[in-house]
Amino acid sequence: MTDAFSPSWNCNNEDELREHFGRNLTAAYEHCMLDSRMIHAARVYFSIGIVYAVFVVFSTIMFVVFATSGIERPYYQYAMLSATTAPSTTSNRKRRRLQRMKLLHRWKRNSLRKRSIFGTTLGAVGNLVFCTTVFMSQAFYTDSACEVYLWGVCIGFYTWFFAFFWRAYRLWFLIRLNDLKARFGGDVLISSSGASVTSNHSDGSCSPSLHDDKDYKWFMKNKDGHLLNVSRPLAVYLLFLMVIVVVCAVIEARGFRTNVMECEGAWGIYVVISFTAFFLVLVAPITAFCLRKYKDSYGIRNEIMVDIAVGIPCFVLTIVWYEVFGDPIVTPWGEYFKTYFAPRNWLIFFILASHIMSIVIPLLRLSSRWHHIHHGKTHSFDGSSQPPSLASSSSNLQDTANNDNNTDERNNTRRSIRRRHRITRLRQTPETLEYLLESPDTNEELMRIAIQDFDSENVVFYKHYLKLVDKLHKSVLCKRHRSLSFSNVADTSVPPLHRPSFTRMSSNATLVVPPQRAHYRDNNNNNDELSVPAGGPNNPMITIVPPPCIHTVNRLSGSSSKNKGSIKHGGSTLISTIAEDDGIYDMVIQDDDIAQEFVDLYRTYIIEDAPLQVNVSHRARKDLDDILLPRIRNTLNPQNVSTTWKIPWSSKQQHLHCAIDRATNNDELKRAPSLASSFSNKSNGSLISRLRLKWCPKSVFPPPLDYNNATVVDMSAIDPTSSAEREKSPPLHLTLGMFEPVRNEVFWNIFAGVFPKYVNEFNKVNA
Repeated sequence: MTDAFSPSWNCNNEDELREHFGRNLTAAYEHCMLDSRMIHAARVYFSIGIVYAVFVVFSTIMFVVFATSGIERPYYQYAMLSATTAPSTTSNRKRRRLQRMKLLHRWKRNSLRKRSIFGTTLGAVGNLVFCTTVFMSQAFYTDSACEVYLWGVCIGFYTWFFAFFWRAYRLWFLIRLNDLKARFGGDVLISSSGASVTSNHSDGSCSPSLHDDKDYKWFMKNKDGHLLNVSRPLAVYLLFLMVIVVVCAVIEARGFRTNVMECEGAWGIYVVISFTAFFLVLVAPITAFCLRKYKDSYGIRNEIMVDIAVGIPCFVLTIVWYEVFGDPIVTPWGEYFKTYFAPRNWLIFFILASHIMSIVIPLLRLSSRWHHIHHGKTHSFDGSSQPPSLASSSSNLQDTANNDNNTDERNNTRRSIRRRHRITRLRQTPETLEYLLESPDTNEELMRIAIQDFDSENVVFYKHYLKLVDKLHKSVLCKRHRSLSFSNVADTSVPPLHRPSFTRMSSNATLVVPPQRAHYRDNNNNNDELSVPAGGPNNPMITIVPPPCIHTVNRLSGSSSKNKGSIKHGGSTLISTIAEDDGIYDMVIQDDDIAQEFVDLYRTYIIEDAPLQVNVSHRARKDLDDILLPRIRNTLNPQNVSTTWKIPWSSKQQHLHCAIDRATNNDELKRAPSLASSFSNKSNGSLISRLRLKWCPKSVFPPPLDYNNATVVDMSAIDPTSSAEREKSPPLHLTLGMFEPVRNEVFWNIFAGVFPKYVNEFNKVNA
């Protein structure tokens, strides 16, 4: 038998022909030429097999290394550092550029992790075993080649098929789970009284109890993603692999070794045909049908569809090749096939295409030349960088403009700005993301991309958090109005509930200072680069201020004291000082129902092993854990007044009783912030619009707050006359500031994960 290391004979040498192939020169020459071709083909297959094995091993190792490295810093910090607010100097620009590159690499490597390291690596192992076996079975025509081919086809093809199944199932599971998170996570709340839970639909109707919903039952059963634990598919894989190994070992021991039968190449062919028919009849149509609606942001579905599209013609050609060229040529020196290109080689093209789509192309996307993040910078006519707004903001702009004077002049100014500078690309800036999160239409688009990104819990949490903040704002203002009405004091400081603190321009996403305040900026800061020259004596001065972008706020705050004064008074739409002036984050939540909803928010999204846990650091949730975790886990104290809290998303729907102490001491009560004094002399604007600025420079890394002695408080029970109760136990306080570190990290996680994909998609559509 010949192999890749057999010596090549000189078929033109008659002495060698007679010595090795017999005295019949004609038959010896034919035999010699046939052996020479077989030896050359074996050497080619052996070389290709070695190169292919090195290629698969090297690329797989690179994939695993890049997917598991680069986790030395929390993901959200790269986003904050990439948008640093330091002055625009050469060193700071280089530092920001370096942080943006680090963020880009972290984003790319995170995309590798979302592809399932286990499934991709297992598929590469099956690829290596199967293809190496196919190549080596054609490089060595020995007695053991048949057995190697049989074992390699069984183990290698089975391993690759299992990895293919697992990747398809994992994609289906993640998309469905995140879709149900978005469906049940933000709109369904479980009441504290244990009432039946209903869900409000967009058409205003209410669904029956969720416990009868099949999707809800599936979500409650699989919300922790336990089915995606690597141990489960690995155990199933090893179980079926053991069955295959036992069957092959029994056949070899009782058949081949006892000379009952000989190993035939057709056995391996039958195995390949079986796998091929199984793929064509069941795998391809079922997988394509199940994943037709499950699109993801990482191209996993596209990879699977490409595997199916390439696999079908390759499998058809394999069967045709066996039918046409499968009959061997019988010669006195053995059996040979009609062609040196074996039918099983068609399957190598299929496996190779799968490897390129799942490993090679994701690795190539790590290159800066291959992958581009759309950080399109647009410069306005005054030279300042401005992020474009969304088209949906034009309606809000028109509603606000109708209440202002000089509407025609302002519209003319806007049209002139649009003509002078047209923006067709969306910039990746924090204020743009804040607008997207607050707008219902764009929030749904972000949710859709978050589902495709397998990261919907962050957007669901942020949406839920903004709803609670808005609810808290309304409650505080209502109490304030009632207090002022009862005391017969004219309310001149509290703004309407939904009165916007600034107006966005639909084409430039800028903040427009009303004309009555614009002259102040012009008189106090004539050299301000953000001012627009007046169009004429009849045109009032309109000051165009970019949204509170980080570099813009820093540039203004770093200017002279004169400029600072103009920002503080005339440019009140800039929010560089609102958070520190109002002190809203230290106000105790006095409404029991709202405080309960914030506790439910903590249980659902923040606590360790929460059903919809967001990806935040231990440092961010430490203060909340110190305050709420002991109260949640402690048993009920019958001596204290208690309230029943029901954990959202709990499959057992169990009640945890948390004691709420109603007592406090006089000193701590005196130090508690007064809601009336806090809101009496503050600037206008909604609470959400003020919370939006926590990504600004002074709150990127908020200082640690001492909330070790604070917890949830039933403020309605605090009575100055009940001094005896206040001496029993310390007060229980809950403030927005306790949730701010978590909200900050979630915001930057969205900024670094989902938001770039939204920017890319938006810019492609509007290109």
